[in-house]
Amino acid sequence: MREIEFRGKSVDTKEWVCGYYIYDEIVREHLIIPAPTNGDFRYCGVPVDPKTVGQLVGRPAGKKAYKGDVLKRFHYKDAATKKSEYLYHVVKWNERRLQWEAVNINDINIPEDERTGTLSLYVYALGGAFEIIGNEIDSPELLKEAT
Repeated sequence: MREIEFRGKSVDTKEWVCGYYIYDEIVREHLIIPAPTNGDFRYCGVPVDPKTVGQLVGRPAGKKAYKGDVLKRFHYKDAATKKSEYLYHVVKWNERRLQWEAVNINDINIPEDERTGTLSLYVYALGGAFEIIGNEIDSPELLKEAT
């Protein structure tokens, strides 16, 4: 069964909150309702900034990955000479392909059809070890530094 979870930054504490995401039309707030820890489900939503809300897209290689996460992976540029580099990607949804993708950070502002450094997140995870080094919200400088 697919795990459904969202995260967003609390309006009050600026901390990440994980759980179920709803928009409450009565109070006009975006809320994350943390998953119950003891089976006692009570409506106690935490107001979050809607710009920070991201869906859990899966657990590639056993790591929780959310929309907007920045990934770093070691890559041999040339196996014969052992020249290597790090590749940086951002987790994004591709509406045309209906899949989560690891988009090369150099391709973020390019239309989906013209991107060259993009892999489905599943294929990306099969390609070897990677680490989640941040996300677009907390560390936007990663998107600039890696280019």
